[in-house]
Amino acid sequence: MNKKKYSLNNLLDIIRKLRSPEGCPWDQVQTSNSIKMCVIEEAYEVLDAINCKNIDNLKEELGDLLLQVIFHSQINSEENTFNFDDVINCICEKLIRRHPHVFGNDKIDDIDEVLKKWDEIKKEEKKSLSNKILPFKDISKSLPALFYSYKVQKEASKIGFDWRCKSEIFKKLKEEINELEESINSKELDKIKDELGDVLFTIVNLSRANNLNPEEILIENTEKFKKRYLKMIDLINENQEEISKFNQDDFDVYWEKSKKYYKNNN
Repeated sequence: MNKKKYSLNNLLDIIRKLRSPEGCPWDQVQTSNSIKMCVIEEAYEVLDAINCKNIDNLKEELGDLLLQVIFHSQINSEENTFNFDDVINCICEKLIRRHPHVFGNDKIDDIDEVLKKWDEIKKEEKKSLSNKILPFKDISKSLPALFYSYKVQKEASKIGFDWRCKSEIFKKLKEEINELEESINSKELDKIKDELGDVLFTIVNLSRANNLNPEEILIENTEKFKKRYLKMIDLINENQEEISKFNQDDFDVYWEKSKKYYKNNN
């Protein structure tokens, strides 16, 4: 039996039905504010599916993310602010406007030039709205902290406000670590917090200088830790050891075995 093929219009109709008086009690009472965190959750599940190279899961998670776009559009349609068609029109206009090398006569083949032109057009758009350019205005504070820091630093660097070389950043990192150690010795929590923040901020700078995304680096490193940790537990259980009686030296022995296992099996 062939499955029914649904379209975007079917999805729009389903959301309208769920929101209607004859629809679902939960869906009926939601607001953009009440479901705002779902957007972040669904976006991260899309990211996870991409990282895991799980195509079937990616297809499902992209659908969940699309649902959030349509859900918010329907809520605003009921409030007479905008609807899904307005969302479509807005993004289509933006894509055409920011790609004059594709939809206009301004032909560009170089990727760096494309990105430069994109930034110039964005600045002109914002300038026409506010009569002046406001740095960081378009960087959401709701981004994950490392990625937020990365975006802010990248924005600041566009006028040349940046480190001259990687060695300068590394020297700064050493200074910040020394200051962090001093603050920890002082046992003053505010100082520790401030210096720890400086260390993290400098590490983001070092990541950016090497064309690496610190958010991705930390995720990958955390996943590496998880694998090694789980293997360590497996090795302990295989030897029928009692974890409750372990001290740090005992854990270190099995941790090294776990690291060796992955080194030999990669």
